[in-house]
Amino acid sequence: MAIDPMRDIIVVMVSAANAIYALDPSAPAGEMVRLSCSGDQPVLAEFAALEYAPNLDRFVYFSAKKGPRLYTVTAPAGSSWAQLTSGAWRWRSILNADNRLDPIAHAATSTKYDLNRDHTFGRFRVATYGTFDLAVLIRHVDTPVYAMTLNQGGITKGRQ
Repeated sequence: MAIDPMRDIIVVMVSAANAIYALDPSAPAGEMVRLSCSGDQPVLAEFAALEYAPNLDRFVYFSAKKGPRLYTVTAPAGSSWAQLTSGAWRWRSILNADNRLDPIAHAATSTKYDLNRDHTFGRFRVATYGTFDLAVLIRHVDTPVYAMTLNQGGITKGRQ
């Protein structure tokens, strides 16, 4: 679950339905609405993370099952509840290279503790510093902190 404070919408991943849903914070008793999606949506994994990146103006999805892969989810044009729930939310793969460091595999070879490889445990976050959004992953107490700048490689605020 993640909140987009600019649009005042809560987006929830439901892996069992392989879908994302929306909640309207201004109407907390209202029903969840399934959101229409387009683009490179992966199969949504249990125990994955969804975070909002304010400088990118989109959500960032990470699953420990997917290795070194990150996706962004961009809201449709408009800011009203009707526009946000009727338009298509666009998924885009932003990191999907086999030759990059895989923090899940790397941490698995470095830790002395038992693993639960597929869980993110809430240890994936998007940290914002000035105009930069950083993807930050902490796997174990005895492994490195993994971080990546999200604002490079053609990813900028706005529609893509």
